[in-house]
Amino acid sequence: MKFAYLILAHEKPNQLNYLVSSILNEDTKIFIHLDKKCDINIFHNALEKYKNDVIFLDDRIDIHWGTFSMVEATIKLFECYLNSKFNANYIHLISGVCLPIKPNDEIKKFFCNNNKNYLNYELVNIYDNFSYRYLYKWILKDSEIIYDGINEKYDNNIKYYKGSQWFSITNECLEYLYNIYNNGVYNEKFKYIQIPDEMYFQTILLNTEFKNTIVNNNLRYIDWSEKNKHPKTLNDDDLKIALNTCCFWGRKFDLGM
Repeated sequence: MKFAYLILAHEKPNQLNYLVSSILNEDTKIFIHLDKKCDINIFHNALEKYKNDVIFLDDRIDIHWGTFSMVEATIKLFECYLNSKFNANYIHLISGVCLPIKPNDEIKKFFCNNNKNYLNYELVNIYDNFSYRYLYKWILKDSEIIYDGINEKYDNNIKYYKGSQWFSITNECLEYLYNIYNNGVYNEKFKYIQIPDEMYFQTILLNTEFKNTIVNNNLRYIDWSEKNKHPKTLNDDDLKIALNTCCFWGRKFDLGM
């Protein structure tokens, strides 16, 4: 059972080192995309001992929250993974401030002889409180995402889905998503959506034959109870709760490193 971890990171090199040490074994390869605004040398130094098992992307995206740049960075990770020819059974997309909350052996046992894809999704309702994200046009100006009229690229002829950007998928599923991105059919539809990384992959997969392979659970413990733009930073009390769930990874942690 081979795993590839694709990590989106932009801070905390020492905590990233701890994350890598927690998930790395002989059947695992790790691919890391650092926001282009980061000094990559600091991260190289922090993870020097893992240089044979960790691949840092050289071709990096300047990520801005809420824009299509997050999708582009994820696709860069897909591309780097595919070029490596590692051919994992499962690919797990996580952030640099995630941590496993169950033993690696337990995680592997779950995915062994499994062919499902794990990601959260729900059908978009244009009348809900989040409809402004996709019915309006959002553009980047002076490093801020701003409203710029009606989103004329929103396509009423397809079903849109939304959910968490973090997922665990098979090699076949990843290849399909990568090819669809390069085909470009969906890219224009999501170019002006706010936070498109929480809709892009769900919408593609739920409108294809992969729909029957998807389990509506991404196996991540994420606490949105504070109702902010970003999830709650987990503490020891949260970890105790998380351990009693079916989740394998928690987001997000601050180890003070």
